Amino acid sequence: MNLARLLIRAGQGEEAYQLLASLNHAIQDRTDITVDGRLVPARSLLAPHEDNRALKQWMWSVLLGDGTRALVAAEQWPKARAHVRQANGVGLRLLDGRQIEIVAACLEGDPSTARQTVLDSTPLENWEEAVAACLIALCGHAAGESPAGMTEQVTNAYISLHPNPELAVFQTRVGLTALTLVNEQGRERIARHLVLNAVQGADGYVAKDLVEDPTCTVVMTERQHDSLIASIAAAGLATGRIPLHLERLLLEAADAATTAIATYVAVRQPS
Repeated sequence: MNLARLLIRAGQGEEAYQLLASLNHAIQDRTDITVDGRLVPARSLLAPHEDNRALKQWMWSVLLGDGTRALVAAEQWPKARAHVRQANGVGLRLLDGRQIEIVAACLEGDPSTARQTVLDSTPLENWEEAVAACLIALCGHAAGESPAGMTEQVTNAYISLHPNPELAVFQTRVGLTALTLVNEQGRERIARHLVLNAVQGADGYVAKDLVEDPTCTVVMTERQHDSLIASIAAAGLATGRIPLHLERLLLEAADAATTAIATYVAVRQPS
């Protein structure tokens, strides 16, 4: 799973999806699989006479969630849409499945259906209102409407978001998305709000996103820029490698995991 997630982060969505699909097949059918040239003995890991329904259900949920994100990362929106529909993953809330349904409709030239899907949603949390405003604006763009008419709604919805440290990166990327959907006045308001929250939150990943965004870099002061750079450095995102003491701990954990898995597989092997 983690290899697939790393592939998604590296922008290799298609490869990530194929890996997840292969893993799902191996778990569902108790067949071995080769990953990066290494054999994963799923047949030995899963006992033939044990109830493996919980594991199979978990693997399917991973394929639905991470597999969907992998397809989106690969910009395969029709395939992502079919994937969530097959799994009945399009609920009324503005979670991944419904968002994909809306974006796919826009890309297929049907902004009217996409807009109605947004309006028929049942948002329960504050962030869903901001996402809904962005999706309505996206539908407007797809229909050829001017961003001027959407700027106030998108800007107000984003600025009304309650800062949440656990959702800091997500909320920041909602804001960066909003920047692309509004006019110049709206962009300046949103960018200043993004920078202020980033300085206060001191999250390295958020800071990295903002110092790489041209709209945000224009509005931030030198002091704010220095503060964001400090957050990036504190998070270890500017070093180019893992600190040596953490690398050593990681390798020790990997060695321990390798030994544990090898022992488990050896015990499960038929004599």
